[in-house]
Amino acid sequence: MDMNVFIDLYKRVGKIRVDSCPPSALSGLLHGYLSVCSIVRVYPWLEEEYGTWWDNYLRIQEIARELNKLVQDESLDFDERVGYVVDLLDAYQTIDDMPFVELGLEIAYTLLASEEGKTVVMRGGTPNMCRMLCYCFYFAEDEDSKSVAGNMIKGWLEEYKTGKCSRKIWQAISFYENVVNDNQDYYQRGERGQLITCNVQVEDEIINLYINKGQEVDVYLLTNVFQLLAGRMFENYDKDALLQ
Repeated sequence: MDMNVFIDLYKRVGKIRVDSCPPSALSGLLHGYLSVCSIVRVYPWLEEEYGTWWDNYLRIQEIARELNKLVQDESLDFDERVGYVVDLLDAYQTIDDMPFVELGLEIAYTLLASEEGKTVVMRGGTPNMCRMLCYCFYFAEDEDSKSVAGNMIKGWLEEYKTGKCSRKIWQAISFYENVVNDNQDYYQRGERGQLITCNVQVEDEIINLYINKGQEVDVYLLTNVFQLLAGRMFENYDKDALLQ
């Protein structure tokens, strides 16, 4: 990937007003900045290209304040609200503000206790629900949440034997691995590698769509590609460091 593509992208998302950003684009914006924050924290000499750690921290904090409002909006679609709860808890990993966790868990258990929440869990759940359950285990040591999330993973893997898997489901599976830290015995031989390859292909298609659209790209695609490329940049810097 051309480094200039990401540097230009970073400048473009920096012009987005968080308080007027479409809610659907906040997740990509947040996770892009979380990765950039990690980059400049580990490699501070890159601050000239990506801003200081504090600059990116303030953007994450600004996004978290918007998420704080969204998780409390009962008029939102159920799964959409679940996704905002997860994003708010994701933001905590950098901004370290415990009230965000307390609110996130309060809303999470309110959603799980609702009749609609029970239905979502019973029918196998969504990627957002899986990630929220993982956080219930992580922050509250809720073994039942871990068990339900694990059953979702097994169900998805049973359904996607060919290695074809939506990007959101693969993100939820990866999240389960990282947060629950299970032993990964739910994969068949070679299955995880197939899913990674499939996901990389999907991501490449999204990135190429962004590049081909040029200045005509909408904010949702812009923030999602920001999330993808920021994550890849961090991985690439880590790989380079290991080779030195």
